Amino acid sequence: MKVSAVITIAALTAGCSSMTQKMSMDDPIPTENGLVAMSAYCKSPQVQTMAVSSKVKTMSPEQLVRCGKPLGINFGGIKMFSLPAGEYYIIGQGGMFATTYFAYEVSVEAGKINYFGYAEAVNKAVVKEYTDSRGRERTDVVRELTVSVTDKYEEDLVELKEEYPDYPWDYEVVKAIPEKEYDIPK
Repeated sequence: MKVSAVITIAALTAGCSSMTQKMSMDDPIPTENGLVAMSAYCKSPQVQTMAVSSKVKTMSPEQLVRCGKPLGINFGGIKMFSLPAGEYYIIGQGGMFATTYFAYEVSVEAGKINYFGYAEAVNKAVVKEYTDSRGRERTDVVRELTVSVTDKYEEDLVELKEEYPDYPWDYEVVKAIPEKEYDIPK
């Protein structure tokens, strides 16, 4: 019993080390990088993490953005991190093989705070009406993944300033909130 508890704690510790870390304000941001600020919230059995990645399907994204409440630990909320300027995707992943369930295209501009918005992935109950294989009309209530990215900049800015009170907030802010979901090739 003690061995399984130690293994569980070791696995949690290893998993936690790859999470979004609080950005150090002592290190200067490289001139070719931009800061990324985004909020993430997951309440879905499929999506266990969000990430910012240069590829839609990957097991090694440039930046993990944890969300949800595994084991009662809330990983949602505002995150800020540095990335090289360029084109990326906000992706929602889950499962053993890091299946990508959704993607949004975003750009990071160097020397600026790039606000990607509030990304939310939840499962909602929806009514599906269909005809079964025997020609009978059916109605079922099913859980369906619903994803949205919205502008909550004012609320997120308050959280960021609480999280990083000594940060020099003189960077230009670019609102880079994606408007529509990227069509992931099958």
